[in-house]
Formats: sequence, structure tokens, C-alpha cells
Amino acid sequence: MERIFLNPWLWKKLSGRKENLPKAIRNNLDYYVQYNKNGFDFLLNEAAKDQKRFCFVHFFLPHEPYAFTRPGIDALTLADITNPQGYVEQVKQANEMIRKFITELKRNRHNIIIIQGDHGFRDFDFNKHAPLLQNAALNAFYFPDQDYEKLYDSISLVNTYRVILDQYFHQTLPLLKDEYFLAR
Repeated sequence: MERIFLNPWLWKKLSGRKENLPKAIRNNLDYYVQYNKNGFDFLLNEAAKDQKRFCFVHFFLPHEPYAFTRPGIDALTLADITNPQGYVEQVKQANEMIRKFITELKRNRHNIIIIQGDHGFRDFDFNKHAPLLQNAALNAFYFPDQDYEKLYDSISLVNTYRVILDQYFHQTLPLLKDEYFLAR
């Protein structure tokens, strides 16, 4: 519920109106756009350094509201920021961003790169799409030594760092059971 109160565009979405976006919502969308840009710039800046470090960046892509560039925000309506085609456009933008920062991160031959989603595409209609399918998350790895033996097709997000800590930092953490739960 906190998210609904803190994001003015969600109030408008829930009301179902199809009007131009008020200034407060445009400002909120600016935040999403700037947040993603800052994360992207941070990754590119860190990639240029030849040092070992841990960097974690969370992008709001692809994610409602479907705004991803500053120039277009003033022309958006509520229907635009909740339109499923916006999701497709954000996926395209996210793919381009990923290509750029992966290219830069791979310049340092020691980098371990993990790209994860916090959840899959969700429409919360469990009659149309199984809950676990809607919450299946991207979990992609790049290891500098190309040794992916400890990974397996159904590895969950909970085991990602256990594999890395074991393989590269000589820890002996056992893998946990890969399971999911949903609160309704």
C-alpha cells in the first residue's frame, strides 16, 4: 500500500481516467527516468575503473510507469504510461542498455556480471497466467573464467551469490532449496 500512496501516477491509474498527466505525475515520471539514467551512468563510470569492486544497481526497467526518456513525458497521458506496448518499448530500451554496459564491464577481464530481475511480467490474473510463471525472474551470469559448472537451469535468485562466493571466494556455503512462495 505504501507504493500506492507514494506514487501519484498509481492513484490516477486506479481511478481509470484517461486525461493528461498532472504536473505532480510528470515530476514523478521524471524521477523514474533520472533514476534509471543515474544507474546506467554509475555502471559505465565504474566499468571504466580497473579495480575489483562490488556494484549493485537496480533499474526500474521494464516497469510501469512506461516512461523512459525525458522529452516525451509532457506529451504522455495516463493510458500511455500503463499501455502494454510501453512495456515492449521499455524491454527494447533495457536490452540496449544491457548491451552497452556489458560491453564496458567485460573490458575488465576480472568482472563477474550478474543480471537479475526481481520478478517476471505480472498481470496478477492468476486464471490467465500461473503465479510462478509471472514471477519467474531473469537470472543471467557472465563468469570471466567461463566456468558455469555449478549453475543449473532452475537455479533461483537465492543461490546466485552462494555459487559465486563458493567458486570465486573459496567459501563453502551449501545451496538452499530452490523454492518460491507467493502471498495473496
